[in-house]
This record gives sequence, C-alpha cells and structure tokens, in this order.
Amino acid sequence: MASLVYIEENQLINSPNINLLPQFAMFNDAFSWNVVSGTATATNLNQEQLEGNRCLRIVPTISVGALVNSGGSQMETTIPSDGNYIFSIKHKCSFPTLGTEQVTVKIYVNSVATDYTFTATATNNNVYRTYYQVIPNLIAGDVIDFAFQFGTNDIAGSYKNYFDAPKLEIDSFGFGIPSVFSEPEQIVIDVTETIDVPSISSNDSYQVDITVSGAEVGDFVQLTYPTTILDDGLVVGFPIVSASDTVSFILHNHSGGSVDTASGDYSVKIVK
Repeated sequence: MASLVYIEENQLINSPNINLLPQFAMFNDAFSWNVVSGTATATNLNQEQLEGNRCLRIVPTISVGALVNSGGSQMETTIPSDGNYIFSIKHKCSFPTLGTEQVTVKIYVNSVATDYTFTATATNNNVYRTYYQVIPNLIAGDVIDFAFQFGTNDIAGSYKNYFDAPKLEIDSFGFGIPSVFSEPEQIVIDVTETIDVPSISSNDSYQVDITVSGAEVGDFVQLTYPTTILDDGLVVGFPIVSASDTVSFILHNHSGGSVDTASGDYSVKIVK
C-alpha cells in the first residue's frame, strides 16, 4: 500500500503536462459506475463539479465499504514511453457529521493492483483537495486502470465522495510533483478504405463494415463516401461503431432495379 499525498494548489507546477488519461476519465458524460463489492451508488453527476460538465460522486455504505470501477476498459491508458509518471486527482466529501474516512484509489499496472490511500477528514468537507503520487518505472506498453475503494469508518450515516480533474502525466520535469490540471488531448482516428460493394437488388440492402482500430462502441462517427452512391440512387445509413474496432453502415437500394455501384473510397473519422 502507498499513500496519496495532499498538495496545495499553489505548489502545482504551473506549466501543464499532457494528460494521458482518456476522455472518459474526466467524468464529463452521464455514466453509472460498477459496484464490484460492498454497497454504494456511483454516478457521474452534473453538480458539484470543479472542471468540465460533471464529477464522479460515490456514496458508499459505511458499514460494509465498497469497491467501484467502470465495469470495462473505459479508464484504461496505455503508457507511451518508459519513465516515472504522476497520478493526481481532486477529492472532496460531504460529511453528515465530522469524522474520518479512508479513501483508496486502486491503480492497476497490467492488471496488478497497488492501493494508493489517503485519509479524508473535516478539511475535505465540501472543499476539493488535490492528492498525488509518483508511479515509478513504467514501461512503454504498460496498461493502467483504476478503481475506487472505501472502508468502514467512524462517520455516522452515509457520506458523499466527489472526485474530479484526474490526471496521469509523465514526470518530464523530474520534480516528482504534478502540474496544473489539463484536459486530455483529443484523439483523432482517420481511416480510408477502398471498397467494391457487390450488386444490391431492388429494395434490398448491404451492410458495409470497415476496420477502424481504436474505435469503441458509442463513439461518434463521421463518414464520407463516393458521389456515385447518390448517382446510383442508393441511400446511406448512419454509421456506427458496431463492435470494437469496427464501423458499420447500411447501403439501401430504392432505385427499383439492381445496382452494382463502382468501387470507391470510404473515409471514416472519429474524434474523442
């Protein structure tokens, strides 16, 4: 077990490093988290946020504690290069009565967890505080994931935990302390594939599948296609990520006769 260390805001490095976490980890989208064990409610809430549109609120039951994760790979980050990295996150509580609680961020490196723990007290009551720790000697290709754990404590009743502005950055300055918060850079995926669609009978359709590495179900997809598609009277359906790494859309023939459209380039763009 290791500690997450409190740091004053004015002690953060004022030149922001790149935040390597995925956009999902910013808690900006509506989402209900997975309670692995214990009892809790865990949602991305559009209130009490410090940055962006939402924050993560976890309300554990104090008598049994709780372990909470995303339930999938949404929080995963692949380390781009060898080195020491710094994880930081902002946290506050809403205590019904004053007390203490142990808060643990479980950080998984290639599925092996280390517990990073801090103790929240009355100083965290409705005030965001930044906690951080150096994760040393990571290797390019390592996969990092996260979960949140709460033990039993001396607070009467339930209590609310709010998390916001998480950041994973390489320790490029060599000081072992985090830089000010910054949003992750957008990921842009562009793929163009030449496809020869087979003949489509009248009032029939054909599903086109394009391999797009990095595409995830729920991503917004932009599609461009050959103008001959319209000239031939075909109707193009809305593109979706039908499975990981696969974008699909439907071509439907309303022309009244069979159509064998010419081979052409289909381009897919995903920004996330």
